Amino acid sequence: MDPYKLIEILDLKPHPEGGFYKETYRALSTVEIDNSKIRNTSTAIYYLLLDDHKSHFHKVLSDEIWIYHQGETIELYQIDTKGALITHLLGNDIQNSEKPQIVIPKGDWFAAKIKKDIGYCLVSCIVAPGFEFEDFILANQEDLIKQYPEYKGIISQMCL
Repeated sequence: MDPYKLIEILDLKPHPEGGFYKETYRALSTVEIDNSKIRNTSTAIYYLLLDDHKSHFHKVLSDEIWIYHQGETIELYQIDTKGALITHLLGNDIQNSEKPQIVIPKGDWFAAKIKKDIGYCLVSCIVAPGFEFEDFILANQEDLIKQYPEYKGIISQMCL
């Protein structure tokens, strides 16, 4: 499918971290999170990456589940709270280490790109407790490299 047609049909808009998105669900029920703020229990979006566009390193204050729908394989980079760099392959070629669903725990830095830098991938991202932009932290490249100098190459590639 033509990715520009998908963007039009699904009414996707540019996302601040890169790529295109549209919120598709926001639970009516709410929960209090760690900082005493009230959040919807969950939210969901469509998210599309195109060619060499990137989801730049960022983190959120809730767990985020990425679910593959169609298109190319995504490389999803995660720096966990212990400082380990984990590379996930999000796709449907399960026999070759791809997974159709990846969970990123709250507070972990993560970024994503099309594995071959060409084509597109459509996923859904579910955040629980629900996503709010005030809980979204876009990484500063210099600060992230200071914190994790051993990952300078991937951080330089995947930060604004």
